[in-house]
Amino acid sequence: MPKDKQENDYPTAMAMIEMLCQRPKTFTQKPHEMQPLARGIREAIIADAPDLPHSIVSQALALYAARFCYLRACIAGAPRIDLSGKVVDVVTDKDAAHTVQRLAARERKRAARKAERETAVRKAQEAGSFSSERPRQAAGREAQSAKAITVRQVAAKNEIAVSERVAAKAETATVGQATAKQEPAKGATERLGLAGLKAAAQRRRLAAATS
Repeated sequence: MPKDKQENDYPTAMAMIEMLCQRPKTFTQKPHEMQPLARGIREAIIADAPDLPHSIVSQALALYAARFCYLRACIAGAPRIDLSGKVVDVVTDKDAAHTVQRLAARERKRAARKAERETAVRKAQEAGSFSSERPRQAAGREAQSAKAITVRQVAAKNEIAVSERVAAKAETATVGQATAKQEPAKGATERLGLAGLKAAAQRRRLAAATS
C-alpha cells in the first residue's frame, strides 16, 4: 500500500508532533511560541525522512495546525517559517480570513457541545437518574471496573518492560554502529526516522493503556 494511502493513526501522529517539537525553531508545544508554518513544509519533512508514512506526516501537521494557539498565530502579515526556522513567507489577508472562519466554526461547535452536555445533565437530574441506582449495585460495578483496570495496568506494565528491554538492545547496537561511522558535522539537526516514530507511538499507546 502506498505511503500516502495508509490509514491514519492518531497515536502515531501525536508521537510525530512530539518528534517535530524537538526542532524548537519550527515546532513547539508552547502555545505562545507557535508560528505559522511555511507552505510545502510537508514535502520538506518527507524529503528529510523519506521512510516516514506520508499519511502520518499529513495527519500530524493537520493536528498541529488545528490547535487554537496555532490558528490564533495566523494573523495577516505574520511570518511563515520553514523546517530550519527561517522566515520564507507571510500569512496573507486571504489566509487570515480563512483562519477567522475556522476559529468561528470551532467556537460554534464547542458552544453546541457544551449546550448538549448541560441539557443532558438537566434531563437526567429531572428524571432522578442520579439517585435511582442502588448503592450496592453501584459499588459492585465500581469494584469490577477497578479490577479490570488493574489487570490492564499490569499487562501494560509488563509490555512496557519488554519494550524497554528491546529498545535498550536496539540502542546499544545503534551506538556501536554509529561509533564505526564518521562523526556527523557539529550542529547538524537530528533527522526524523520511522524507527524513532514507532517507538514514540508505542510509548503513547502504553501510557494511554495505564492511565
